[in-house]
Amino acid sequence: HSCRWATASRRGATRFDDLPAGDYVIAVDQSTLPPGLAASYDPPLDGDGTNGSFAVAVGAVADVTGADFGFREAPNPDLTLTKSATPPTFDAVGDVISYTFVIENTGNRTLVAVAVDDDFLGGAAVDCGTFDGELGIDETVTCTASYAIVLGDLARGFVTNNATAAGDDPSGDPVTSPVATATVSAVQDPVLSLTKVGSPQTYAAVGDVISYTYSIRNDGNVTIRAPFTVTDHTIASV
Repeated sequence: HSCRWATASRRGATRFDDLPAGDYVIAVDQSTLPPGLAASYDPPLDGDGTNGSFAVAVGAVADVTGADFGFREAPNPDLTLTKSATPPTFDAVGDVISYTFVIENTGNRTLVAVAVDDDFLGGAAVDCGTFDGELGIDETVTCTASYAIVLGDLARGFVTNNATAAGDDPSGDPVTSPVATATVSAVQDPVLSLTKVGSPQTYAAVGDVISYTYSIRNDGNVTIRAPFTVTDHTIASV
């Protein structure tokens, strides 16, 4: 067996001079393709038009047509996810954070079963409306979610969650975006108030005893932990 090489013209024609009649196998040398491109065959032998070779019978002084070779953009499925949260801060239990997710197909293949997964909200909490999961090249879809603040979020001082978008390419292989993160900060406002009550309200003699009651109240928006102390300039120890 021997090999002959030829370079295709601008219009795609390839000529082999002085080729004896016989049976040949024609294929594209993948190493000669420009970066980012893949060989393309028509008709393909493996069903996706990217790999194959052709057996042809060449007669004397004959042109062979019907087998097309070329190159096309190599498969590069890709997804990006942008996530934003409003408002940027919270200061009370029950405050609602609204999240917006923008998924974009930045690759060169249509993707299916595209969805958002959020490690804090859960995928079920993300609403993509009537989106059917199929995202064409350069297409985007916007999804939303919301979250109500609980006391633990105020104590922690922030809510951070990570999300990814994922789908399948035409071959059924998974495609996942980089992680998108959003952080909303708590406006913590620790406040204590003190109420002091003496009993009885009056006294009439030396030695009368007045009892004092101190009530400490947390008027802020975060938990304040013991121990608590009260200092009274008229009493040595409270």
